[in-house]
Order: sequence, then structure tokens, then C-alpha cells
Amino acid sequence: MTVVSMDSIDIGPLSRRELEVLTLAAEGLSNQEIGDALVISNRTVASHVEHILDKLSAPNRAAAAAYALREGLILGRVVRYDR
Repeated sequence: MTVVSMDSIDIGPLSRRELEVLTLAAEGLSNQEIGDALVISNRTVASHVEHILDKLSAPNRAAAAAYALREGLILGRVVRYDR
């Protein structure tokens, strides 16, 4: 997945950290995996996800990821296969 440089775009209502969390969530990572990648607790990840959903008026992570793709915050095809 390609992420656009955050210095060159308007990331809307999201903070930079929230966009990082959303990018990893869009890749299919769990809260635990996101926390490990960003070196933050599961509770902090959950809090960021809550704020993302509220700010984007999204009912779930998939809808938030779709918004980010549609708005160009995340570029590329997001696919994750666990087999």
C-alpha cells in the first residue's frame, strides 16, 4: 500500500496518528498488530479507532478505510490474505 506524504495533502479531520492507525487498519491489521507496529497500547489503538469512526461518521473500520481510499488519503489496492 502507498500512503501519500502527509505534508502534501489535507488529511481532513484526522490527526496524523489517526491516519497512521487507519492506514494499518485498512491493511487488515488487528488492534494488537497496530499497537505493536506503532509501539502503543491496545487501548490507545482502540481509542484512535473510536475517534476515527466518530470523525468520519463511519459505522465500522471497513467504511472508514473505504472513505480514506476514496478521498486519496490511502493509495493503492488494499488486500491482505491470511492463509
